[in-house]
Amino acid sequence: MPNMANMTLVGPGAVNWVFKPVNVVGGEATFVKSTGVPLADQVAKIKVTRTASGRVKVDLRLSLPVVQDMEVNGVTRPTIVRTAYFNGTLSADATSTTAERQELLELVNSLNGGANNLAAFKDLEYFT
Repeated sequence: MPNMANMTLVGPGAVNWVFKPVNVVGGEATFVKSTGVPLADQVAKIKVTRTASGRVKVDLRLSLPVVQDMEVNGVTRPTIVRTAYFNGTLSADATSTTAERQELLELVNSLNGGANNLAAFKDLEYFT
């Protein structure tokens, strides 16, 4: 297993979001972008497994809660009002080459590269 290091994702406005490694439980690595309020921390998780058929499978999850202060009975506390999620899976045959896996990664990365590639999600449009 590789050593855990900070994971940097590029957010809106080309701002780096740095997720710091927290732990590994059951083969799943957890990274957190702290907001100072644990309830509002943004979390990325990565798990690498091998399927029964021998394929290498990488599960990626990202959770981005939106927290607002809510007052109930005169007590104000942070409350999650909604959360955005990403769940993705990459898999390749165990005999795949590094070049083949790199090609898959580049194609997946390019999904976000085009102006209209993910507009259906951003604009809440549905395919008909």
